[in-house]
Amino acid sequence: MIRIAQSKRPGAYTIASSGSFVLPGDVFAFTLPFEDLSFTISFQYESGGAQNVRVLGSSEKSVEIGLINFDNPLGVTWESQVATLNNNMPLILVLNVVTLASKDNAKPRVITYSFIKRVA
Repeated sequence: MIRIAQSKRPGAYTIASSGSFVLPGDVFAFTLPFEDLSFTISFQYESGGAQNVRVLGSSEKSVEIGLINFDNPLGVTWESQVATLNNNMPLILVLNVVTLASKDNAKPRVITYSFIKRVA
């Protein structure tokens, strides 16, 4: 496990959680938990459409996010504040999605994520 020292300067952020995994080509959604929160991410396609992100639904402890046309083999990165924590500090989710080519058009993906929170 890597430990990253936290800065105490005003406006400082720290990586609270991060990881990578491979999403099989026949799976179009995954859920990332953070403390008591849950973020469900799904992949959707729109013919001729540009890359886009939509909030598909939310409640007090969960958010459903749609990634539209995120199928670039060079990777697509998205970053956004996704919550405000109990101490009124923002929580940011950073996703990098690399879509792999496959012979059967299944399009497996390599997902790298980080939850970043403000600490000061």
